[in-house]
Formats: sequence, structure tokens, C-alpha cells
Amino acid sequence: MLEGLKQSIKEKLHNRCITQYSEQVEILSDSYRQWYLSNEEWKKAAFSHKKSCRLIAMQSIEKGFVLQKNLPSVIVFYDSKGQLEEASLGLIGDLFAKHKDTQIAYADEDELDVDGRRINPWFKPCWSPDTLESFQYFGHIFAVRTKLLELISEEEWMLILKDNYEENCYRMILLLCDKIRQSAERQAAMTPPYEQIRQNPLFQHNNICIRSIDKVLIHMPEGQEDVEHRRLSEEEDAIRVASAPRPKKTYKWTQTMEIKTGKKRSGMDMPASLENGDDIGARKHGYAGEESGVTIAAVIPSKDHPEILEVCLSSLREKTNLSGIRLEIIVVDNGSSNENKEVYEKLSEQYDFYYHYAPMDFNFSKMCNLGVGLARSEYVLLLNDDMEIIQGNWLQRLLAKACQPHAGAVGAKLLYPDSDIMQHIGITNIMVGPVHKLLKKHDNEYHYHGQNRHVYDMIGVTAACLLVKKEKYDRVGGFNEEMQVAYNDVDFCFSLYEAGYYNIQRNDVILYHHESLSRGDDNMSDAKWERLLKEKDILYNRHPALKSKDPFYSRNLACHSNLYIANHRYPYEMRDYYTRAGKWKKAEPVAWENGCLTLNVEHARMEKKLEFTEKDDVYWIEGWSYVLGMDNSHYRRKLLLTGTKGNRYLLEVLDRYRKDVVDILPEQTNVALAGFTVRVPKGAIPEDDYTIAMICYDKCSNQKLYAKSDMLLEAHPNRE
Repeated sequence: MLEGLKQSIKEKLHNRCITQYSEQVEILSDSYRQWYLSNEEWKKAAFSHKKSCRLIAMQSIEKGFVLQKNLPSVIVFYDSKGQLEEASLGLIGDLFAKHKDTQIAYADEDELDVDGRRINPWFKPCWSPDTLESFQYFGHIFAVRTKLLELISEEEWMLILKDNYEENCYRMILLLCDKIRQSAERQAAMTPPYEQIRQNPLFQHNNICIRSIDKVLIHMPEGQEDVEHRRLSEEEDAIRVASAPRPKKTYKWTQTMEIKTGKKRSGMDMPASLENGDDIGARKHGYAGEESGVTIAAVIPSKDHPEILEVCLSSLREKTNLSGIRLEIIVVDNGSSNENKEVYEKLSEQYDFYYHYAPMDFNFSKMCNLGVGLARSEYVLLLNDDMEIIQGNWLQRLLAKACQPHAGAVGAKLLYPDSDIMQHIGITNIMVGPVHKLLKKHDNEYHYHGQNRHVYDMIGVTAACLLVKKEKYDRVGGFNEEMQVAYNDVDFCFSLYEAGYYNIQRNDVILYHHESLSRGDDNMSDAKWERLLKEKDILYNRHPALKSKDPFYSRNLACHSNLYIANHRYPYEMRDYYTRAGKWKKAEPVAWENGCLTLNVEHARMEKKLEFTEKDDVYWIEGWSYVLGMDNSHYRRKLLLTGTKGNRYLLEVLDRYRKDVVDILPEQTNVALAGFTVRVPKGAIPEDDYTIAMICYDKCSNQKLYAKSDMLLEAHPNRE
């Protein structure tokens, strides 16, 4: 009887562990579900203008389209393959009723998997004219004021209705945007050109005519996006030294690129226009390729690195197609040694550049301004000395955007050398400051609706490769010389944005950046980190309206991750969510060490504060563990730190979902929550170097397990 009771209690404990574990897996494995459960109260609102909208399936614009009489004031086009939110029409109707100047609106969307689960959200930016020229980012639901639709003539409808409904819709959207532009140009006919751009609603930031609705209004079936679109272009693949499998088949991609595939492309991912709209726009604004005589000054700051500079110069001279372009090169040296100065002077003769030697403390902003001041060109190209050119027509592509009146700075995609690893695809301004999204991710993968493929309007681009019209550079005062090292290019792009221009990231322009792949914040001394924080403070003191704000990055997207994911944070992702630390007064529990527990510590370091206002730095430990051959739902885990002086501290851990561990350990039971994270404020334990170990407690018995890691938690890993 006693044995039966014990067995019954054991089974109850086991069932409780399994239930709790399953609930945690469901929560921790689906951050998007946690996001929409917390962010969709809007569906319960009472809407007053639902009847002012009429639904029309995008599929109806396949062969012909007739605009009926006596239509409501707003037409909502949607993909009939998708599932509309019931409150969508009411929300759209109220928006158009409230904002009388709004002509077009588009909304966020996601997908439904085969089980009806919501996945793959697509959170969209504010109105982005260059992004729309690159691909149809309005997506599968957008609304148009009926009076705007009525401006399309019968002849124009005949030109629109050529192909499948997706491409026809794209043509219609481009034409409608052009109608808005034409109307604004008529109203501003007597206005100076610069003011025309500022007054044209098509190129105003936070456009009142074309609005983004940051609510998920439609759910598409999973996999609507053609997977073939995720392949590299033939040209991109040819210029890389990478082992990625090469595509075998062909269709057109953004503007001038060619991608290989045999499938009919989706209208969401078609060229800007059927007649190369990017080039048409460039010709309209003064750049006509080989017919032009455009002058560009390449300004390259460099000191004591002639061997690095030569790689840049030789590739610049040998690989750049300069048809229609007159290029001058200006190298600004802030004080190389006499020996290196002589090498630079010889290089200036070999590669035909102007060498400006001006000994001074390093100040990147001042060096750029010096070089631009020496230039006598229409355009300025800022280029790091560790760049390598790998495309022939890269400069023409940058210029095709930079020449347009609304354009500010135009940037390129930067890869680490001889690889497909990304260093830069534009600058995003999130809560912690300016960041490079998808840093060190592979470019042979298609990331978040072509974020590494298409042309995107962004809040900023890097000065490692940046083209801008010189008069615009001067208009905003160039680079702020108070910011000597960091964030000066971000500050410059912010100034252009605030002046009414759009900064543009061209991901069909690719260069190699010979910056070290291992370089990172972890290698930065305390003094350098303090300087970085000071310069970030200067940035936001100069641009307070942009603190934690980026109109080209949806507020629904994560402000804590390198990836494009929903803005839901688990406790383990919060810098200020600390786990408890208590003193362990016993000896090291080596008796519990039997080889069953495997501990893998992936990161153990001091996380430096990101703002001066933050209280302190944080000890951060992250990794994964499992108990071999056992049901891992039974175990509660803690970390044991042992300092060099013999002090020991027991730390609570936060569980973390790890699908990668499940994939590599299919034979183990319940290892989905194998991941763990620990954050402890610096003052919670004495400053020391600590060994890291783990203790596992079986919740269904008295078993205890112990394992040590080879990795140390060091108080001062960098002592510069």
C-alpha cells in the first residue's frame, strides 16, 4: 500500500512537471502570439464609418476592372486568399473619416499555418517612396479614396491591366501615387525646386496622403511568397567567394538586377516599373548614364594604412565603370608617420588622387569636412579606406538615387570580405540607439521581406560608403565635428531627414568592408565605451525628436533584437530583469557530479550600460544544459559561481526556448527549454573572476546533479 501511495505521488509530480513544462514551452516558443495577445485590444472598439468602405478583391483586377457608380467613399482592396479581420473595415473607415487628406492607406499583415496558427508578421514602415519603387510593399490589403481612383482614365486602365492581378495592382498603386504627385506639383508650380520637394506630400515624412496602419488586418495562407525569390541574383553570386548553392533558373528583380528562377514572380516582388523606373527617375533628374558628365569626389580618410588604402584604390580604379562620370579622389591623412607619408605620396601618383596631409588628433567628422571642402564636384562619395569594390556599376546605381530631388544620403550593402556575411544594410534607430540590423547574418538567405535585397528608405546609412549631392551636404552643415568618432554619420543622416530628405539603402550595391569580423563592443575599453555613450548623448541632444524613434521601422518590431521580429520581450531579454543571487556557504558539491549533466556556457561577460542614466553594468551568462537520458522537465536549475577568493554565489536562471537544441538532440526528452539566461547587477556580487557551474534539482525526487564549465566570468576581460 505504501509503495502504491509513493507511486501515485510520483505520477502526480511527474504529470505536474509535464503540464508546467508544456505551458512554458508554448509561451516561450511563440513570441508573436504573446505580442498579439497583448496588442490587439483595438478589435473591441466601436467604429462609426464601416459603411463608408467597399471591399473589392485584388483578384478582380486580373483582366478588367470597372469602377461602378455610387460607390462609398473608400475602396478596400484585399487578397481574397487571405482572411480579413472582422474589424478591418470599421478601422479603415474611421481613419479616412478622421483624416480628410488621406488618399491611400496600407496595413500590417501576417500568415496562417496549416493548423490556423498566426505566424510570420509583416510590420510595415511609414510611407517609403523608394521602397515602393523597389517592390509592392503595401502588401495584400490597402485602401484608396474613391475620388482618387476616379482620376484614372479608361486609357490608363488599359495600360494597367496587362498581367496577373498582383502586377496589375502594383501598376495601379504606382499610378495612384503619381496622381498625388502631379496634383502637388500643379499646386507648387511657382515654388522653388527645393521647397517643391518639401511641400510635395509624396515626399513628406509622415505623409498625410499615404498612411501606414500599424494593425494586422489580414492573415494570408502560409507560403504565399515564392521561395525562389529568396535566392541570390546571378550577379551577386558571381562577385562573391561563398559556398552557397547557386540558382539555376531567370526573372527580373529590383530595378536592374537579374535573379534566376523559372517561376512566375509574385507582384509583391516585381521591378519598380516594367520599363526600369529607377533609370527613368534618374534621367528625369539629370543623370543619364553614359550621356552625362556628372562629377563625383570620393573623400577617403586614412592614416598609417597605405597597404589597406591601396586595396581600396586599386579596386576603385580597376573595377568601377565610370561611363558618364568624372571621378576625383581626395585622401585626407590626419598625421601618418614620415615613412607612411612617403608611401601615400607615391600612391597618389600611381592612382591619381589628391593627397591632403593635415596632422591632428583623429576626428572622422573633421576629416570628412576637410575633404568635402576641397572637392569641386556635384556629388560627394564618403568612403572608408578599408572598402573593396566588387561591382562595376555600383556608382551608377548609387547615383541613380542620389540625383533625385528627394534623396539625401544613399548607401550600399557591405559584406565582410570573401563571404556572404552582412556588416551593413542600413541604420535603424531603436530604443537603445542606432544599430545595424541583421549584423553578421548570411546574405544568401532572404531576410524579412527582402530587407537585405530591395532598395529601402531608412533613417540612415553608413559613411563607410555614402553618396550625397554636395549642395545637400552643405545645406545641413556637413558632419558635426563635436562627434569625433561615433554616430557622426547617423547625425548627418538625421540632419538630412529633418531637412526633408529621404536616406536610401541600395541593397543591389555591394562592397566588401575589410573591418574585422571579430570587432565588437565586447572588445571596447571602459574609456572608449564612455566616449561612445557621450557621443550618443550628443546625437540625441541635437535630434531630440528622434530619440527611440524610427519612422521606417515599425513600432511593432523588436527594439531589443538583431532580427526583424515582433516587439515582445521575455524576461530573459530585458537588460533590467535581474535574477536572484545568494551566497553559497557550503563547499563545492563535487559529490553530485556524475557526468549525466551537460553544461554549455555560450556567453559570460559584463554587459556595459547603454545609457548614462542606467544604474550599472550587468553580469550576463547564457547557454544551455540537459540531463542525459532523463526527462528534463523534472529539473530546476541554478548556477554556482566560485570566485578566486573562494566566495560562492548561487544564481537563479531564466529558462529559454532553444529549437536548435531540440534539433541536435532528438533522442533526449523535453530539451526545448534547455536554454538559460542569468543577469545580475554588477554590485550584487563582489567584483572577481568566477568559475561557472550548474546544479540541477530533480523536482520528483531528491536527486541533485552538478557540472562545471571551462568558461570564466571575468570582471575585467579587457584591460586597455
